[in-house]
Formats: sequence, structure tokens, C-alpha cells
Amino acid sequence: MLVETVSLGGNLLMNVGPTGRGCLDRRAEDALKVFADWMRFNGRSIYGCTMAEPSLIAPADCRYTQSADGARLYLHLFAYPFGHVVLKGLAGRVEYAQFLHDGSEVLFTEGGMEHFGEGLPEGDDLLVLKLPPVKPDCLVPVIELILK
Repeated sequence: MLVETVSLGGNLLMNVGPTGRGCLDRRAEDALKVFADWMRFNGRSIYGCTMAEPSLIAPADCRYTQSADGARLYLHLFAYPFGHVVLKGLAGRVEYAQFLHDGSEVLFTEGGMEHFGEGLPEGDDLLVLKLPPVKPDCLVPVIELILK
């Protein structure tokens, strides 16, 4: 819900409050802990970000957020794909790609897909990210794309 809200240009207000004894109940604490754990490594994709340029359409089960200065684009992977993610309209625009949770580099190619195998869509405007076959130990993995 947080990523979806920011990707549409909004802000999320979490409605939690104290019990009659002045403390948060267990359910609220558990929910806040999930947010806090994820935000510790992926907060850059939320704080100071808003919706991406209108010309950029995220793949299925993914959402984009973009930094206010437009220099960084964040791809949130709700359903982890096997092997590759194809991003339309980003060929020639990305300088570097990395996972936010651990800073590991994500390899990519532009246009032709012969480097990553057959059966992938082709086009001059495509950027193909090569992903590890096993989903990172992260609720919603985020890939930071540093734009040229």
C-alpha cells in the first residue's frame, strides 16, 4: 500500500494510536515493525520520491517511484520474475542499476537480448535487467536505476 500510494504521487498516513493504557497494541506494533524493517534499506525509494515520468509504464506486478530531482528511478518488484525484467522506454537512459537492500549490482543490456537468451521481446527502447534466480530475502525487492 505504501509503494502503491507513492507511485501514484500520494502520501500514506498510517492510522495507529494508543490503547486505553497509553501504548500501542500488538497488531499495530507488528505492522509498524514490517514497515520499519523494509524502510531501513529501501526508504530511499519512498522518502523524497513521487510518481515516475508519465511516459514510463512499469511491467506487470511492478511499480515505479522517482526521486524529486528525476535522477533516480526505483522499480519495486511485487512478484519476483524469473531471470529478467524488461523495461520499456529506458534504453540509453540508465547508467547503473542496483538492489537497494544490499547494494548489489544488477546487470542490464539494451535493445538486443542475445546476451541473456532467446524468447525475450526485442526493440530499440528496451532495457533488460538480469536478476538472480532466487528472490532476495526482502518483502518487496527494489532496484535503483541511476539515470544518465
